Amino acid sequence: MPPFAARFRHLIRLHAKREEGSGTAMALILLVACLALAAFAIDLQRVNSLDIQLQNVADNAANAAILARSTQTEAQAKTAAVTIAQANLPVASTGNVIVANDVEFGQWNAVSRTFSPVAGSTDAVRVTLRRTAANGNPIRMFLLQVAGISQMSMTRRAVMVGYDPDCLREGFVAQGMVDIQSNNTFKAGFCIHSNSVVKVSSGNSFEAGVKVSMPDASLVQMPNSGFASSPGLQAALSSNRYDIRILSRIQTIINGLRAGSNNFVPKYITNKSVISVSDTWFKNNTPVAGRIYDVNCSGGGKNAITVSGTLQKVVILTNCTVTFGSGSQMINSVIATTSTEVKSITGASNVTLGNVDACAAEGGAQLLTLGGISFSSGLSVYGVQLLAAGDIGFSASGTGVQGVSLVSGGTISGTSGMTMTYCNGAGMEQNFRMSYARLVM
Repeated sequence: MPPFAARFRHLIRLHAKREEGSGTAMALILLVACLALAAFAIDLQRVNSLDIQLQNVADNAANAAILARSTQTEAQAKTAAVTIAQANLPVASTGNVIVANDVEFGQWNAVSRTFSPVAGSTDAVRVTLRRTAANGNPIRMFLLQVAGISQMSMTRRAVMVGYDPDCLREGFVAQGMVDIQSNNTFKAGFCIHSNSVVKVSSGNSFEAGVKVSMPDASLVQMPNSGFASSPGLQAALSSNRYDIRILSRIQTIINGLRAGSNNFVPKYITNKSVISVSDTWFKNNTPVAGRIYDVNCSGGGKNAITVSGTLQKVVILTNCTVTFGSGSQMINSVIATTSTEVKSITGASNVTLGNVDACAAEGGAQLLTLGGISFSSGLSVYGVQLLAAGDIGFSASGTGVQGVSLVSGGTISGTSGMTMTYCNGAGMEQNFRMSYARLVM
């Protein structure tokens, strides 16, 4: 072999045995692995953030839908949900994550934890948000594209249930003080709440199951005899605060009644066309059952209209103050006034609101005012809702109350010797509601 060839082969053998530079190859392999892991971690964190965002928006959209449904049509409530979702997830950046059909109203089964779509329902809503390939807006991957993963699909749902807090469904609720005077009996299930304080005089009796709440239950006002003079009160007390939303919606309800909205007009109204009349007409004529009347008072609404005899299956809207004559009755009817007088609705003795039916279905009555309500002695109440922006004061008969929802933006004051019976909503089916929302799934 020529000397040059032998020398060249010798150099090749020596070079093959050397280990310098092997670390560089390993470092390159590790670098690629680290970059892949970093890409996975970065995209995973991004996907996790988008997942949380999508779920939060679904929750908020469902909340908007169920709250809107208490005062609006199903279509309007769906629009409210879509608007909220698209405001938080703009179409320009995330594609169309929701359409109206992704908002479904129905019923929630708390036992099986299942949702069933039911057209026209106000009980529950399910909202579905999509970022999927089928929807044309999947989540694009950035660094993971080097691993062949270019996109990811994600669907999130929220189910929200509408409900009425116990006290707002049946009982006494006031923004200011609730003043319970002496020798009254409160039956199981009855509820008393103040966003200020509850004052209880001596001799009251609270059965097991009665609820008495205020922001700080330790501040309940009692006579010197304390709990001893009101058996059951101590067990009934709890600390709580309500957002009394329905008070800010009284005008909305009145507007809805005037517009003939299905969300507000009672089912016993057979003709939703509003009949406009004067206070003089109301004085000399009897409203026809099944109709809505708008009674206009001269003098800026300071004149009064008087209810005498029995008012049945009518809706009366007015700017007047309203007076119930002695012995008058109101069954399956609504009276709503925009009067802001301190005593915009008053009653003489022995007025009966609702049908005397011992908590039977239907037969109730609703009074709404932007002012206050005051009834003198002998008031009988059967399945009744009183909504007042101002104070509510009343003196009930010995039989007292059998199903009532009193909601006041001021104070509630009741006199002595009443029996407050809880009807579990019976006879109060036509009461106006402003739903509260609870996330269940």
